[in-house]
Amino acid sequence: MDTRICSICDGPIEPQRRPDGEIYWEHGHNAWPINDGQCCTSCNDTVVVPRRISNYFDKHDTKEEQDD
Repeated sequence: MDTRICSICDGPIEPQRRPDGEIYWEHGHNAWPINDGQCCTSCNDTVVVPRRISNYFDKHDTKEEQDD
């Protein structure tokens, strides 16, 4: 198995494992909207998901302001 590198922190992308240790996914997470690469779980949880949530609310807050 080749070590995949996170496109955000340049650290290794660890494979996702079932509770019994079996690997079920080793390609990382989609790093959009930060970049077009793949990222590690830590960057997904602390950088990507918060940005997606922020973008969602920014988009919807703007729409609500236009509707007023």
